Amino acid sequence: MRKTGYKIESFAIIFTCYLIVSLFVTISVLFFVIGISNIENFKGILGVNLITYCFSGTLIFIPYYIISFLSQKSAKILGSFLFSLMILIEIGLIFYYESTGTLMGNEIIIRPLWETLFTIKSNLNIWRIIEAVALIVSFVFISSKISDKHINKTIAYFIIILMILSAPFFFVIKPRQDKSVINKTMYCIHSCLNINHDNTDEVDSSVSFSKTEYDRKKIERYKKYYPERKIINNKYPLERKDNIKNVLGPLFNESEKKPNIVIIIVESLGSDIFGQNDYNYTFTPFLDSLSKHSLLWTNCLSSTIRSFGAIPSITASVPYGTKGFQFRDMPEHNSLFSILEDNGYYTSSFYAGNYFFDNIYDYLLAEGIDYMSPFYEESTSKESRNIDKSYWGFHDKVMFDKSMEIIKQRDRSKSYFDLFTTISQHDNYLKLRNKEENKYYNKVKEIISALPENEQELLNKNVGFLAACMYGDDAIRSFFNSYKKFGDIENSIFIITGDHSLNLRRENPMNGFHVPLIIWSPLLNESGHYKNIVSHNDIVPSMTSLLKNNYNINTPNTIHYVGDGLDTIKEFKCDINTYFLGYIRKKNMCVYNGYFYTTANNYKQAYKIKENIVLEEVFDEKIIRDSEEYNNTMAYIDNYTYTNNKITENAIFKHERYVVIENIEIDSVTCHSLKEKPSKKAPIPTTILSKAISTEHSKIRIMMTADIKYTGRVWQDTFINLFIELSDNKEKSISSHDNISKNITSSSYTPNEWFKMEVIKTIELDINDPEMKLYIYMLPPNKDHIWNPDHSVSLKDIKISILGVEDQASIKSDDKF
Repeated sequence: MRKTGYKIESFAIIFTCYLIVSLFVTISVLFFVIGISNIENFKGILGVNLITYCFSGTLIFIPYYIISFLSQKSAKILGSFLFSLMILIEIGLIFYYESTGTLMGNEIIIRPLWETLFTIKSNLNIWRIIEAVALIVSFVFISSKISDKHINKTIAYFIIILMILSAPFFFVIKPRQDKSVINKTMYCIHSCLNINHDNTDEVDSSVSFSKTEYDRKKIERYKKYYPERKIINNKYPLERKDNIKNVLGPLFNESEKKPNIVIIIVESLGSDIFGQNDYNYTFTPFLDSLSKHSLLWTNCLSSTIRSFGAIPSITASVPYGTKGFQFRDMPEHNSLFSILEDNGYYTSSFYAGNYFFDNIYDYLLAEGIDYMSPFYEESTSKESRNIDKSYWGFHDKVMFDKSMEIIKQRDRSKSYFDLFTTISQHDNYLKLRNKEENKYYNKVKEIISALPENEQELLNKNVGFLAACMYGDDAIRSFFNSYKKFGDIENSIFIITGDHSLNLRRENPMNGFHVPLIIWSPLLNESGHYKNIVSHNDIVPSMTSLLKNNYNINTPNTIHYVGDGLDTIKEFKCDINTYFLGYIRKKNMCVYNGYFYTTANNYKQAYKIKENIVLEEVFDEKIIRDSEEYNNTMAYIDNYTYTNNKITENAIFKHERYVVIENIEIDSVTCHSLKEKPSKKAPIPTTILSKAISTEHSKIRIMMTADIKYTGRVWQDTFINLFIELSDNKEKSISSHDNISKNITSSSYTPNEWFKMEVIKTIELDINDPEMKLYIYMLPPNKDHIWNPDHSVSLKDIKISILGVEDQASIKSDDKF
């Protein structure tokens, strides 16, 4: 009995040491890193952390007690080591949150361990490593020595009993606090335990090959949310009579000529780096100055927190589909492109990146665009070795300069719609080939040095990105100066916004969507600063209304927009209802009745949206339930209209008809990552299909379906890539590639299970050279930091259809497998 008591006493001492150190870590984070000031919040947070510590203690007590029968010394060392490990895990998860802005959840059992460790490692330094090792050694040594001491047996038993009785509350309490203060270990375990327990009443955001069935009750529920929408046919619930108010009309002067439309989508331009904010700084001085002479909405929301959603939402206000509007067979729809083309506009896209990234090529091709800049291909040539560029393509100044060379040659009697998309802010650094690089870094450091310490700490982590922002802002300034000379600026309307925010203020779950929206034109008769909340999906409804009513542009009698148009309310107001496509491409967030609702953290949470999009969490079950119902209804409408081609009956450009060139079936193919790092040995492609095609068609479409299974814990953007290449006899080639995960039709997937995948790729051909070679293959990642030797992808039951657009029909093919 004395031995048992001694074991209990020793563990009670070790557990108490763990409690003291863990509380020290928690309090340090709360007061010195986050700066919590509300004592009531502190009490609640402390209580949740104590329960987490008791849960950890109970888990460790089991092996400790068993091993203590064999060796008390070994049991004490093991217990001390496991407790120190729990402390380090919490610290590591804090570092992970600090470096990524997201909490580590169930992706820890999906995402590869090496990738998570790489993210944490990239933010470590030698002192942190020394501190970690010192903590383990010190804790094991000190707690083992102290545990030799005797304490009152009653106190020891009281500590252990209280620990064990408190542990079950770990499963009862939900980690609902602010991301920055929540116990990271508790959140991670809760998230993993809930990975296969999603809400049964939540609408799945994906459809595996099948179409979403018509549900009259859900359609009627949707109509109650939007009583002002005069829906014509319930089977096309988004399509309605055009009753969008022309709120922009009174703010513009008339013009005999149809105005040029110029949209500039700025990579990662968030409201927190823009001048009109509450932080008393700006890293976009030109846009800040321009906005004072513009129509400015400081509380605009993007549709996603990644780039893929921006162009379809800003130019068409369409549903998101299963993975993004452009990632499947896009339904018939109208857009700013098709409307303006129908009115005689010449349409262009100027972009320095690879159009095949995120299927932007597919979207623009479906819009019937007249011109897509070949800048990415130019950036990869030997002649461009000494020009400013990054992995993504030419930097913004180069892109704008090259664009102006094309614009200079235009016939000014015509009207143009130009879409510009920047890329220099893609990375957290700026690398130029001249002395200007230091100029932008120095400007950023000068701005930061004048700010309060807490702001300096936040912004100093992102100096490279902020330097790229200042460079990009300067590139837009230069572009405007050139456009004044060569681009008919007096008759142009400029729309400028961010594709999403960088999400510097990570504690606010809406920050990633928060972007400015600027409309500037010499045709404006007044400027305005509007604080009401609007979204990217509201831009096209208001622009088409303006163009129709002020400039005699012909538009369809019906509209199908997701948004209802901008509003010009100068005081803060949140009367918008809208939904979002999240980071992992689930429709699990929305704004409804002035509240932001999310299940992104595996729990249903709602926040009151206050001025400047400051959030305050609410726990009213009715608000959460009502928001959830709205979100599920919109997810259904999105899936139904997208998968059934039920967006509109009145598309300006109908779907093109395709004829089958050939159908091919392949049993199975497997692609393995090499055991050596890509830097040591180049990845080897795995051929799915190699085929010569001779056709007179101006476009061909590749449709591929298969069952897919993968091994290895990989994140969605680190999968093996799928390539579709077309090349001619002159060695000219078109290459489309992206992570194969983007073609999995299910919204979630796990290793070693079979899922469905679907690929649809349309490519425009040079019909003067009809001899083409089609090559479809898989290739593992070619960078060490996203390489996983255990990763492989297997495809089976592969069906490939090669189709040609129905314009000419001379078809021959020669098999070369």
